[in-house]
Amino acid sequence: MPPPTRRRPPPGPPKRPPPHPKAQNLPELKVAGANACRALWTKRPDDVRRVYVTEEQVAAFADVLKECARRRIAYHVKASADLDQVAETVHHDGVLMLARLLPPKRPADVVAWATRTPGPAALVLLEDVKNPHNLGAILRVCAHFGVPFLLAAGDTPALSPAAMRTAEGGAEHCAVVPCGSGLELLETLRALGFSVVATSSHTDAALSHALPPRAVVLFGSEGAGLSRRLLERADLAVKIPGSGALESLNVACASSVVLWELWRRRG
Repeated sequence: MPPPTRRRPPPGPPKRPPPHPKAQNLPELKVAGANACRALWTKRPDDVRRVYVTEEQVAAFADVLKECARRRIAYHVKASADLDQVAETVHHDGVLMLARLLPPKRPADVVAWATRTPGPAALVLLEDVKNPHNLGAILRVCAHFGVPFLLAAGDTPALSPAAMRTAEGGAEHCAVVPCGSGLELLETLRALGFSVVATSSHTDAALSHALPPRAVVLFGSEGAGLSRRLLERADLAVKIPGSGALESLNVACASSVVLWELWRRRG
């Protein structure tokens, strides 16, 4: 009797080749500037994937480079002109880091924070503030005055290398949260005890008006200001008084004045 034939198992799915090394590094963000890079390294060094410095910055970042060697994170010493090309900007202060791009925070994260944070608190909503340098400057102001979330409504862009550089490290302390039109999130925050404060040069209420202890402050674009739909949702509209020589301040300057006043009132 012939021996029984062995049946071969059906072929499994084809083996995929291992991912290309670069695929393991995506998505990334280029973070340039001494203060922005130092804040990134201090806050989340595990997310740093590569470091570039010029010879002039080696001493200032010697501790970072030593730790990179220990962690086996690649670092490169470049001429300033070469770093211009890698950073895609000349405004890098001689240091650049490639870092893991964090997933954006969601409105639900803001609501969760507001729910567990009683007492005085401030948030900022920007509508159609498209200039990344303005966004970065406002992030810096928010971080300085303890604002944990910046709500990006309308055409306000996501976080970019230019915004992070201008923020001088503020992007590590204040998260940009896309929120569509912002209307639904504002209603939820109002139910959690926040008042909606609009800034406008076309109102009689000066900033010295009694400001609420829990506030979401709205700032609009340089040209058009806040849309009517957001202005109509505000509980209070205030203006920053001045000499009258100009109609208003730059949006980043205005945010620093309003947030300082809220910080001062909170003691």
